[in-house]
Amino acid sequence: MYPTQHPRLLYLLYGPLQSNGMVDWEMLIQCANYGHVSCSYSNLKELADIIILISSSSRFRWNDITILRFFTELTNTPEPWCLENSAKLMFLLGSDMTVKILQNK
Repeated sequence: MYPTQHPRLLYLLYGPLQSNGMVDWEMLIQCANYGHVSCSYSNLKELADIIILISSSSRFRWNDITILRFFTELTNTPEPWCLENSAKLMFLLGSDMTVKILQNK
């Protein structure tokens, strides 16, 4: 199991940054439209990589429910993400983890 602060901490450490180096809290919340830039896969790659690393570690032993809970908490930090950005993260997490998330949702 993991403390509920871990998704937020991982977002702070590996989430998208603004051009000034500050954490971009808005990028994943807002969907691409005329006034907002779409979040690219590269903005989520590092975050996905660390999630895969942690979840596959024998030390943590995440089960399907833990993966779903972590994903849900992360994609609601600081507010619910745009569905497109959640889907991009699932794509980067790979088919095994995506199936576990969708089967338990």
